[in-house]
Amino acid sequence: MKISVNWLKQYTDIDLKTDDLVHALETKVGAVEEVIDLSEKYKGIITAEIMSKKEHPDADKLAIYQLNIGGKEIQVVAGDKTLVAGDKVAYFAPGVKVPYNAHPEKYDGVVSKISLRGVESEGMMASEIELDLGADHSKVMRLDPSVKAGESFAKLYDLDDVIIDIENKALANRGDLFGILGIARELSGIQGKPFSSPDWYAKPNIEENDQIPLKITNEIEAFCRRYIGFIMDNVTISESPTWLKSLLSKVGIRPINNVVDITNYMMYLTSQPLHAFDLDKVLAKSGKKETEILIRLAKNGETITTLDGKTVVLDDSTMVITDGNDPIAIAGVMGGLDTEIDNTTKRIIIESASFDRYNIRKTSMRLGLFTEAVTRYTKAQDPNQCLPTIAKTIELVKELAGGKEASKLYDNYIQPVTPKTLDINIQRLNTIIGTELSKDEVATILKNLEYSVEESDDMLHVAVPTFRQDVQIAEDLYEDIARHFGYNNIKLTLPSRSISPASVNQMYEFKRKLRGIVSGAGANEILTYNFIDSKVLGRYNINLDSAYKLKNPLSPELEYMRYSLLPSILEKVSFNMDQGYSKFILYEINKGHSKDEQDEEGLPYEREYLGAVVVNPDYKGNSYYSSKALLSKILKELNIKTYDLILLKDAQEGKSKWTDRYSKMLDVNKSAVLVINELYVGVVGQLSTNVSAKSKTPEYISMLELDLQTLLPLATDSYGYVEPSRYPKTVQDFCFEVILDTKYKDVHEMVERVVTDIDYIHVIQPLDIYHREGEEKKRVTIRLELQHRDRTLTQYDVTQLRGTLEKEIEKFKGKIV
Repeated sequence: MKISVNWLKQYTDIDLKTDDLVHALETKVGAVEEVIDLSEKYKGIITAEIMSKKEHPDADKLAIYQLNIGGKEIQVVAGDKTLVAGDKVAYFAPGVKVPYNAHPEKYDGVVSKISLRGVESEGMMASEIELDLGADHSKVMRLDPSVKAGESFAKLYDLDDVIIDIENKALANRGDLFGILGIARELSGIQGKPFSSPDWYAKPNIEENDQIPLKITNEIEAFCRRYIGFIMDNVTISESPTWLKSLLSKVGIRPINNVVDITNYMMYLTSQPLHAFDLDKVLAKSGKKETEILIRLAKNGETITTLDGKTVVLDDSTMVITDGNDPIAIAGVMGGLDTEIDNTTKRIIIESASFDRYNIRKTSMRLGLFTEAVTRYTKAQDPNQCLPTIAKTIELVKELAGGKEASKLYDNYIQPVTPKTLDINIQRLNTIIGTELSKDEVATILKNLEYSVEESDDMLHVAVPTFRQDVQIAEDLYEDIARHFGYNNIKLTLPSRSISPASVNQMYEFKRKLRGIVSGAGANEILTYNFIDSKVLGRYNINLDSAYKLKNPLSPELEYMRYSLLPSILEKVSFNMDQGYSKFILYEINKGHSKDEQDEEGLPYEREYLGAVVVNPDYKGNSYYSSKALLSKILKELNIKTYDLILLKDAQEGKSKWTDRYSKMLDVNKSAVLVINELYVGVVGQLSTNVSAKSKTPEYISMLELDLQTLLPLATDSYGYVEPSRYPKTVQDFCFEVILDTKYKDVHEMVERVVTDIDYIHVIQPLDIYHREGEEKKRVTIRLELQHRDRTLTQYDVTQLRGTLEKEIEKFKGKIV
């Protein structure tokens, strides 16, 4: 954003020297990239008046002019023969350097006294391009008739100026600072002076006329919050006055003609982009008798040739301005070539609008079109600026192009933006930014920036002007106050903090402990994306309806947020097996998000899970027991002694998320839900036959998943002390023959109850479950390690135990074999 200091001075007093001004901008507005002193660039250039003209005696294309340069006449030979006596021009005396040199590698740009075909020329007259005020080099630039000869060209046209270039990124959220008025307001605040917006800005006034009807329809009010259109007649297109060319050229905008230059001037002044259409070209293009403007989204494949001569293909996300049928501009980006303002233009439509910043940025990036309008529209412009900006534009068109009002003002503004009110607690403000500002000091800072402030007790009630679209919460005001007070004025103090140790993050410590347990069992930890492919979820029969789908995934393979870790781990298991690894355990501790688990505000709970997959081709039995062994180790290390494993097919659907999630993924007859204190904590088991076949997963692979939020409060570090027995232990195997429907859990609980009642120190291990096909009974073999606390166990003790077990197993219609 290039800033003319002289332009700023039209709207605020600046008491700072250039270096101080640059420092103030850098510390309180944004990084300064470059400072250009134009007075050096235009040094020595003066104004001159043509006194007389005669033909060159030896060159048809040259003329000899006598110039008055302020009390002295000199002779200049020029190729522009259109000049006449009385014309005012810019003059380069010998030794003066030309501001614009197209070939610096060939010439130093310094004017010298030369002879052209035998006639001496003392210096030269300047064209637009040589003055760096335009692109025309075909003729000498004529100055305003009121100019006196011998004056400094730089002073006359405000070119004894300093241009300060502020980095655009520093102003990313400040749409108001992309206009001279916004910068002037900031500078007033920096200097501790109140700023008042010009009357035309604060109180816009437009004279309307109904000479030419104007119909405007806005079909996309969600993207176009406000659209103002106005017609002007009797417009004369010409070059802009030198002061306007000078202003635009200084900030890097190429002058084109008076109407286009006025719209660019107003855009740079207020930060509100404008556009002007040639009314007659719009009518000719549409074939209609009455003027119609339709704002809509483009149709896929629709095309437009833009002002830079490029034909672009549009899609249905692009906002366009149309003549009722076809596009005449890409809204907020660039106008169309078919309706541009040129020397034949007599009637114009002026547009001032507010477009959606995100849509503009998306369109600009897709089409590769980057304009000053795009720069401003993508920085959140104030819709309330549209009216004063177009009002001042109409005034300038009347003044500089002879235009007249020719229509009613059309203003489509369905939901006007109103100032929001924020409250500031002075004590809290000072605590946060580290100051000791009084209420009056804070109020003065804000009022200088055109905030409206009301006071009550220790509070300030601040009405935020709508041009400050970036201010949404009180902390945004704190930032403004701190900036204008000066960060360098805030006392440097080390932050105070308690010397108490930081509180322990229970979940972090729990996950660390789990990693030690599972890694200690020989497992390898992995870390995978929280996003997953729908094809992977489908491969394992995971319900997509419960998973969040991203609107803008990084890739199609990462379009869903997972709520289970198992599919991701299984994919890595397949990869490792393809690399030749046959026996291993992979586990992951990570987050999951499900639509089925939301808080009161409808936001998903972020739950922590432990997932593990065991690959053990050496285990010849049901692979479920491989994962169950890992689960048992985890629960033992967490000191969880009492728990139930309910067969997945017996768990109630709707009561347990594990049943709902995994009943189609896991084999319901070979998988179980872990229940602790009536809480469903996890699942352990193996894939169903059809999922194994679909995913090409071997049957010897099993898995488990635990909900760590539920598991954490159930774990304890208090193991208690049990005095070990000094007496030897005995090991006994018991084989129970029971009916087929009897669960191992029931047998295990029965044995546990018997040995506990006798008060033996014991360990119970399942050895085998055997069922011969076709029979209605099965055999469950259990190994008991037994110790007595006070003596050595005898054969009588074992016999007594066996008798008790035989009586108990009969309750299950079974026996010991």
